[in-house]
Amino acid sequence: MAVFSNSFVPDPPETSLPGVVTFRAEVMSDSKSKPHVLEIRLAESNELVFADGSKAVKQTVTIGTSPVKVAFSKKKISGDPGDLAFFRVTLFDSDDNPLDACLVQLV
Repeated sequence: MAVFSNSFVPDPPETSLPGVVTFRAEVMSDSKSKPHVLEIRLAESNELVFADGSKAVKQTVTIGTSPVKVAFSKKKISGDPGDLAFFRVTLFDSDDNPLDACLVQLV
């Protein structure tokens, strides 16, 4: 069984830090509907974290053969950006496979 992402985008696409961003994706599976744990992760190579101090946020979603819209809503991100112009967020499936990634510009 595999999970696929059709799109993964930040809203807004740019932020200052600390900032709040919603990450939206459209996902589907090649098998019948069942719960999956999706996870978004900040890159380990920078000092940015989510509100709880972690580099990852998980969410359980029921995914089947029809596309499902998923939102990791209003995730606060903070930390020292150093000289970063943008940061990367990666979407993973239940089996720890990367599905998609997006970039958020820092302003």
